[in-house]
Formats: sequence, structure tokens, C-alpha cells
Amino acid sequence: MNTYAVLADCVIGLHVLYIVFVLLGQLAVMVGWPLGWCWIRNPWFRIIHLAMIAIVAVEASVEFECPLTTLEYWLRVRAGQIGDDFRVANGEQELSFIGRYLQSLLFYEGITDILTWCYYGFAAMVVATLFLVPPRFRRQAIASAPTP
Repeated sequence: MNTYAVLADCVIGLHVLYIVFVLLGQLAVMVGWPLGWCWIRNPWFRIIHLAMIAIVAVEASVEFECPLTTLEYWLRVRAGQIGDDFRVANGEQELSFIGRYLQSLLFYEGITDILTWCYYGFAAMVVATLFLVPPRFRRQAIASAPTP
């Protein structure tokens, strides 16, 4: 296996983790709200979560290809694997099992418009839960603590 192919598999793995964080993060907020989980109100978690889905929604609205997808395609071309269709041609390498499996999870043919609207809807849901279940910012303790 070629180094570029391994790196491409790592990039698509990172891409899947990105999506999993966004999806499971929202699920955690929605489940944790009625259960009273305090950690779901952590401002860092909520801001990072919002920023991640906002990036996806903005990329979709301006029809900008995800940088992770661009990097993966570039690495696949360097590995001797066809960039867009990933078919074997002229004795070039096939994708690894992991690469094929993760590709099948992430990329679908012909439903880009539906996915774009799903991104918008999911981003709207994240914003709505930001208002319904707002993050809790701790106030700084005042320096006038009692002295013993």
C-alpha cells in the first residue's frame, strides 16, 4: 500500500469522525436536555458543534467542496487511484477495504440537492437547540474571597 493511499484513508476517516461528532453531538444535546446532563451546556462544546455544522451549511450554500474531500481526492490521485470515480484503470491500485467502506458511507450519487437541504435543516436544528438549551457560562469568582 502506497503512503498517499494510507493518508487518503486517514483523511476520509477524519471526515467520518467530523460527521459523527456533529450528529452524535446533536443527539447528546437532545437526549441530555430532558435528562439534565450538565456537560451538554458546556460553551466550548456547543460553540465548536455550532461552528462545525455552520461550516458545512455555508460550504453547501456557496457550492464549495469540502477541503477534506479535496485533500482526499488529491491524495488518491497521487496514490494512482482515480480522483472522482475511484475505479481501477490501467492497472492502477484499488481502494483499500477501509477506503471503499468509508467512501460508501460519505458519498452518494445524484442526491446533492437533498443533502444540501438536510445540511440547512440540521444547522437550523442546532441553532434552535442553542436557544432552547443554552450553554452555561460560569462567572469568574470575585477576588474578595474570605480570608481565614
